[in-house]
Amino acid sequence: MSLALLMALSIMQGDATAAPPPAPDASADAQAAPPGSTETEDVPAGAPTDDYGFVSWCYGALDEYLAIYPRILPDLKDIDKAFGSPVQEDVPYAKDVALEHKALDRFAAAMQATEKASAQPIADQGQADIAQGRGIWAKVEALPSRQLADAWLFWGVPVRCETTAKALTDHARETHASN
Repeated sequence: MSLALLMALSIMQGDATAAPPPAPDASADAQAAPPGSTETEDVPAGAPTDDYGFVSWCYGALDEYLAIYPRILPDLKDIDKAFGSPVQEDVPYAKDVALEHKALDRFAAAMQATEKASAQPIADQGQADIAQGRGIWAKVEALPSRQLADAWLFWGVPVRCETTAKALTDHARETHASN
């Protein structure tokens, strides 16, 4: 187990609310839960349980994750120098970050489609859920930059964010087509 992983785990164990919950898959293109798992395993504690709220939470958590990236870039470079990386990029994790931006766009599109298809206004609740998602980073962002970088490295978008966003988009299309 790498030193960075041990550090991240110790940070997360020190205060359960101090670090964003880890997810088993950081890939923005994940469309289904890993074999042998269930989507309920992939729902962080405290996240909204309704689909729209959950995708809004995912949007907020991922948006803040992406906002942190430029601040920790020097630390990511240092970590790669110290521990190596199987992926050789001039800017560490640039391809991953680009994929996460696409995921953010998918979440936003799913939220917008759901808002348009909803018979009642839901955008205010969505904004609250986005803020809650961003909030998972609050305590970690107060830590020294290297610890923030370690936590950033080991966080991933829950798989269920992708599958739920797709389901919301599909449902909104069906609702729109039937009207």
